[in-house]
Amino acid sequence: MARKSVACEQLYATLLLSDSYLPGALVLGHSLRDAGTKRKLAALVTLDSVSVGAVSQLKAVYDYILPVPRIRNEHPANLALMNRLDLHSTFTKINLWKQVQFSKIVYLDADVLAYRAPDELFDLPHAFSAAPDVGWPDIANTGVMVLTPNMGDYHALIAMAERGVSFDGADQGLINMHFKHSINPLPFTYNVTPSTHYQYLPAYLHFQSSISMVHFIGANKPWISCRDSADQISGRWWAVHDRHYREQASVSAIKQRPNRHEPNIVYVDAANAPVADTPSVHTLNGQPKKNNENIILCQEEVGKYLPRCHPKKSGSTLRQTTTHTKALAPLPRFDGSNLYGNRFKYSFACPTRGV
Repeated sequence: MARKSVACEQLYATLLLSDSYLPGALVLGHSLRDAGTKRKLAALVTLDSVSVGAVSQLKAVYDYILPVPRIRNEHPANLALMNRLDLHSTFTKINLWKQVQFSKIVYLDADVLAYRAPDELFDLPHAFSAAPDVGWPDIANTGVMVLTPNMGDYHALIAMAERGVSFDGADQGLINMHFKHSINPLPFTYNVTPSTHYQYLPAYLHFQSSISMVHFIGANKPWISCRDSADQISGRWWAVHDRHYREQASVSAIKQRPNRHEPNIVYVDAANAPVADTPSVHTLNGQPKKNNENIILCQEEVGKYLPRCHPKKSGSTLRQTTTHTKALAPLPRFDGSNLYGNRFKYSFACPTRGV
């Protein structure tokens, strides 16, 4: 039987513009695999702002690493209205439509957590699908999108970006303006954004069993906020994180654990050509991971991308997570003797944790 070509593949994709979102991207990938998806995972990265070390860790979780050029908004006035000048490069998402080597992409922001694997989204016949934005439900939130790559939409979006055509100055305004007459709306349960709106909590409790994904919008991400203040939603993020990156007695003990997922790393470009023979900037001075290499990352490996821990009073302990199961709800609240601080810092030291 002939092998399925890459051009027929449908996959999940995320985008990493800086190392600060690496914890989110890693947990996102693991949450999809833990939920049982058999689809491939791709990470689009901007090599001018994402370190080689970060890409190396992504390779342990994602099947494809796709280097893409950064696309900045040179007209950021509307970003200032939202006090989100940090979104100046989100036009880089336009590169998703250029990945014509894939037939369908379910795109997820790196701050999304999958409660279940929404593989049914790949069966949608529409060119573009997205869930409503909690701040203005008449527009779509582009943190979760189902799209069909094609060069027509790519060139149209690039032309709009060059003119700064976006009502919010970011990718969401741009994409909504382009697809305004052809958006297929998804249920909010595919892109639940935690909110303080008065109906949010009762609605969340009522629809909790049908939630597919949660999107941690805004500046307070789970890996940045203080860990002991985590609510049930953030607690689920930490549960996935600790399942794969909790500290072990020794690095050797971790490396002796059996591999749960063996990625097949393939570097490809938009023309479905391998990039191993292209300049080293694309190969990142490394080779695809061999099947017999260990892919479980220890805490020492991810420590420099996570905030430093600050011990609380002695005697307080971190609740240990149990052996992995697919049943994630309900999960306990976290209390820890060592907490992630409220400020992101780089450190080569491994955060210590209470016993």
